[in-house]
Amino acid sequence: MNSTNIPAPVTITERTVLRRLNRDLAKEGLAIRVCRYDSRWYSQTGRYYCTEGRMITHENVNLELWAREAGVLKPTECIKE
Repeated sequence: MNSTNIPAPVTITERTVLRRLNRDLAKEGLAIRVCRYDSRWYSQTGRYYCTEGRMITHENVNLELWAREAGVLKPTECIKE
């Protein structure tokens, strides 16, 4: 029996990650938005995109990567698909 103390991964929802990330990005005036799959802009912006005010600053945002870089998603957490 292996007695390593590796914590079990915790699954959190996409909505939780978005809230955490947007709270962090709000300090810089940025926000992550979700594009609906049936939107005519989906092919251009992807599922997630970043805005500053009403202007799109980043398209096709990798939510998990941005959240980890911002420090709002812990190493033991993963996003529920």
